[in-house]
Amino acid sequence: MTIFFEQLERFKDNVACIEGDTVLTYAQLGSKVEEKKIQLRNILVAAKDGENTGKNLLAIVAKNNISTMINYLAALQLKQAIIFLTNTDDKATEKSDLLTQFKPELILQNEQIIPSFVNSELEQPSIRDDVAVLLSTSGSTGESKQVVLSYDNLIANCQSICAYLPVQASDVTITTLPFLYSYGLSVINTHLACGASIVLTELSIMQREFWDCFERHQVTSFAGVPHSYDMLIRLKFTHKNMPHLRYFTQAGGKLSESNIVTLAEFAKRNNIEFYVMYGQTEATARMSFVSPNKLLQKPNTIGQAIPDCHLMLIDELGNEITHSQQQGQLVFQGRNVMLAYAEQRSELVNFEPIVALATGDIGYKDDDGDFFITGRIKRIVKLFGERVSLDQLEELVQRSIQKVTSVTQTTLLENISSDQEKPVNNDGKLYPAVSKVAVIGNDKKIIIVLELDAIADSSENLNVQSAITKLQQDLKKSLQSTTGIHPSALKVISIGSIPLSINGKTDYRSLKAKFMGVTLDEYKQNFELLMQADAFALDKKQKQNLLVPVLNSLHELHVANCPEYKRITAQAGYSFSTIEALPFIAVRLFKQHELSSISAQEIFKVLSSSGTTGQAPARILLDKETSARQSKTLVTILQSVIGKQRLPMLIIDSEAVAKGRSGFSARTAGIQGLSFFGRKHVYALRDDMSPNWEAIDAFFDEHGSGPILIFGFTFMLWEYLISPARDSAKSFKAQKAFVIHSGGWKKLESKRVDNATFKMACDEVVQGSQVHNFYGMAEQVGSIFIECEHGHLHAPNMADVIIRRPHDLAVASIGDIGLIQVLSALPTSYPGHTILTEDLGRILGEDNCPCLRKGKYFEVIGRLPKVEVRGCSDTHG
Repeated sequence: MTIFFEQLERFKDNVACIEGDTVLTYAQLGSKVEEKKIQLRNILVAAKDGENTGKNLLAIVAKNNISTMINYLAALQLKQAIIFLTNTDDKATEKSDLLTQFKPELILQNEQIIPSFVNSELEQPSIRDDVAVLLSTSGSTGESKQVVLSYDNLIANCQSICAYLPVQASDVTITTLPFLYSYGLSVINTHLACGASIVLTELSIMQREFWDCFERHQVTSFAGVPHSYDMLIRLKFTHKNMPHLRYFTQAGGKLSESNIVTLAEFAKRNNIEFYVMYGQTEATARMSFVSPNKLLQKPNTIGQAIPDCHLMLIDELGNEITHSQQQGQLVFQGRNVMLAYAEQRSELVNFEPIVALATGDIGYKDDDGDFFITGRIKRIVKLFGERVSLDQLEELVQRSIQKVTSVTQTTLLENISSDQEKPVNNDGKLYPAVSKVAVIGNDKKIIIVLELDAIADSSENLNVQSAITKLQQDLKKSLQSTTGIHPSALKVISIGSIPLSINGKTDYRSLKAKFMGVTLDEYKQNFELLMQADAFALDKKQKQNLLVPVLNSLHELHVANCPEYKRITAQAGYSFSTIEALPFIAVRLFKQHELSSISAQEIFKVLSSSGTTGQAPARILLDKETSARQSKTLVTILQSVIGKQRLPMLIIDSEAVAKGRSGFSARTAGIQGLSFFGRKHVYALRDDMSPNWEAIDAFFDEHGSGPILIFGFTFMLWEYLISPARDSAKSFKAQKAFVIHSGGWKKLESKRVDNATFKMACDEVVQGSQVHNFYGMAEQVGSIFIECEHGHLHAPNMADVIIRRPHDLAVASIGDIGLIQVLSALPTSYPGHTILTEDLGRILGEDNCPCLRKGKYFEVIGRLPKVEVRGCSDTHG
């Protein structure tokens, strides 16, 4: 078979694409692809000063239209790598985190070619020659984790699919799935390979115009995911007469057994073929299929491996299972198995070969060699010590609903006749129609979520409310008899719409976050994983894997417990795959609101930030656990700089401030937090803020022969130690003096000096100084960013930093100046886990600082213009 994206002209006058009134033959499509290739080549050559264009990454804004088709084929023919974007707003591409992570040279949006990183002065990481397409694992471009597919992956999967699906040149298919979704893309590829016609449309199967288009072009085949067919059955699709339809396919998740039977019977009655398939993006699209003649006998099977590929089962030790009826994890082998995962451009060059794909699905095979999936490894809980597959339970719920109501659930829609069969229970009482079911759970409880069309009327209709309650009660009783699960461990919730991902699958993460929330125990488990490594030991990928679950947990906790935070982030959703996608709140909100996720009885300590003109200080409420995590984190971070031995400590402040006699300020908290690292504490200032030279001299006389610790806020060190000592020609000696400072200059801005000058002045006054600034604030307690020996501020494992462009808050590139967003894994008592500050800074690099610490390193440049001076400590007038 010829490669699907090459030699399009071989099909000559066959119709290739139809979009509205526009029809292109394969010859015309090939011509337009050639024109696009010339445009792209010229732009890339010009950008590289006439040099060979090499391998570039092109971002294609994916829509079901002819322009996307042309861009896709042109990029493939030019052997340029492709990453897909999706949006409904022309400006959305500028805000995509994928652009920051993968730095494509060009963005192709319909007919437009938009320079992105093609003119970047920074050298772009190279891309391996065989990289063809990057697809998101979920079909959503909101996630930066991409599946990297090669040209051989695309070609092999296309050939395997064409070997079992009856695609022929006379076929007409219609787009029902996103272009960037692996299943949808495979439909495009296979029809191009056979010279068939593709009707490109953004219309939904729920729109009457879609079916007008379907009939007008005499569509012979189409594809759908479970949600598509759930809706079609409710729309009485199986009652339609479509003599032009030859076959239809289903993949993208498990379709219920009853719906498979309904569709298989419809296909048999009308001499149509119905193919049920199983696949994953990691295998380019398809891994197995069921022969249509088996569906009525085995509606639950996923069939056998596609041609030239292999499916097998392995046990928990990784050994192959050869016996039938024995459960294990499904493993797939074939030329269509991806090259790798990638979360940034630098990961597109070196790959370890993937011999076999572990799918994460649990299943078994029967004596005929047909495979059956019983659940996901991650969808198994241990309820009261018993293993429960949530996927299997979901199927049982579907069957129990049918048993309870005595009929298959159907739904009244506007365009379906009112004499449609209504669900009735054995008592003759009406039940609300259940259109979809989802089951979530943990080791303590199971929640069954029912999607009911009647839910919209329940608040005003007591009969509907009563019917919903009755259905929930009867369902729990039925499940107790079939599963043995006690009703006390089951909760049934009814909603109007179960959330779906862009590829039509149930979004279990959002459901779990919404209805189960996250327990403190889950948060603590994730947090402890972060704390196991040295403070700056995690590289980008390791940190992302550990920090994101913690931040997701904190988001869910604060949504559940802080009403103000819930209102602020109401449109954000519940689960996020990257730190960049997490919602953030402005730091000044803490001055306007007392944001808390704990009760008054749980408050252990209240921190106050500095008050600015016309504003009250922020009050940061800590419970004992958040305060303890603050101390533990501070120890981990600072010990990486000063070591584990407690050192004699000189505090550049007064005892009155240090002990909080006039109020527990952030300055007090800072001193008390750092005091843990010292011993034999000496306060350098009297209560009137004058230097206590006698105490200072005595401190250096006693301890200067060994390492010592000096701590003070930046402006305090400068104003009350360095400047007076220089004026008095005083200096002190120490073997090594760790000088730790923070807080900036506050209202001493006119006396500000740069970092190098500050360090020189410190060493002039205290010979043997090793100076470390740190960046932090009361609003983000404990997660400090310490300065390394090379003058860079570093984000530790349990925190991170993002720079956002001030004009649109998009993520800035490395080196660009913008607003600093700080993230912290610590605060459960208040929503301080992700805060947009009013400070300006820039990321200098990641994982490559000369000090060998991993993670991002950055610098703080100043304050956003026209923002009042403020900070995390008091300023003495």
